[in-house]
Amino acid sequence: MTTSLERVAPKHPTETNPWLIHPENRNLKLDTGREWRVLNGLPDEIVVEAYISFNDLMTVKEAEDAMPNVDVVWAAVDTGVEKTNLSKDGNVVSPIGYPVQRNSSTWSPFRDAASNEEVFKDILKTMENHEELATAISSAKNLALPERIAYINKHGVKTYGVVVTGPKKDVLASLENRNIVRYLKVGEVKLWNWSR
Repeated sequence: MTTSLERVAPKHPTETNPWLIHPENRNLKLDTGREWRVLNGLPDEIVVEAYISFNDLMTVKEAEDAMPNVDVVWAAVDTGVEKTNLSKDGNVVSPIGYPVQRNSSTWSPFRDAASNEEVFKDILKTMENHEELATAISSAKNLALPERIAYINKHGVKTYGVVVTGPKKDVLASLENRNIVRYLKVGEVKLWNWSR
């Protein structure tokens, strides 16, 4: 028997295993009740990582403003392929996005960024020039960068889902009775002494 305290995301994505779901992706049968029961059943002393999929696209700022008591740590960006999770060639694609908070690590390109969104777009341009290498070293085996970058340039940067962390009670308070949430998936949970 094998037991695990953490849920691990699949190494390679498929069309049916996304943790964040685009508002127009209607091909998936979502069991939202199970994840809400998991979140509600956790002790209040737990810090929760939650994957929040929205009913509509929004800016990252709008997402942060809608959930003021939790830390929005990562945002999935709408690149035009998330409605089906397939590129125009029919290949499964992984979500792409960027860290919302500043990263103080010496090596991080987001360390001194005036805008993480702009750094994200610059990184995509650099990766496009080296897509074969980027695909080889990442767990995403189809990035479809030219198609996705063109979409972002035309439509701007909007998010369809974010990853948040915070005490269970704050995550619940931020999400309960809100019509912005389409789907919730509980990620890692830990006992923690939370301080802002």
